Amino acid sequence: MKVFFFRIALLFLFILFQLSFFDILFPWFRAPLFLLGAVVVFTLIRSFPRTLSMTLPLTLLFDAISLGAVGWFSLYALLFAYGTSFLSRRLLIEHRGVGLVLYALVAFGGALLYQALFSLVIYQETASPQMARSAFLLPYENYWVSLLFFFPIFITTYFIVKRFEGYLERIEQRRFLNVR
Repeated sequence: MKVFFFRIALLFLFILFQLSFFDILFPWFRAPLFLLGAVVVFTLIRSFPRTLSMTLPLTLLFDAISLGAVGWFSLYALLFAYGTSFLSRRLLIEHRGVGLVLYALVAFGGALLYQALFSLVIYQETASPQMARSAFLLPYENYWVSLLFFFPIFITTYFIVKRFEGYLERIEQRRFLNVR
């Protein structure tokens, strides 16, 4: 039960970090960049079936808190987690050094894809090409600033989640050792 509450606390912490920091620092980004990075981190540290227990509640809670209803971000994040898992198993890139930078690029690319899909949805709803263009085509420098700032945040998140998962595994092992 303790592990469950720790996981829920981590999810709320990530959502709070996204809403209070990234949305304010990067208002031009419609995609929840930090949460998509967290989805990639969870997928790298845990296998895809095990990452669903963290990805699905994370995205559903984010949709519920930010929009007040469940949107299509949850579906996108699940498909993105599956794609990341598929990519990590096929490429066999280590989760160190340059490999983490490549996975950060994957997370950033996923955020740009979400941004493009978001602009298409706006275009379909409003039938205004100018609004759709303004939702995706922003000053070129803004994306580079976001990308350069996202690398250290992604790598820090990876190591925090990895240590957190290791700590939770030790807690679960102690519980089973106490039974014997």
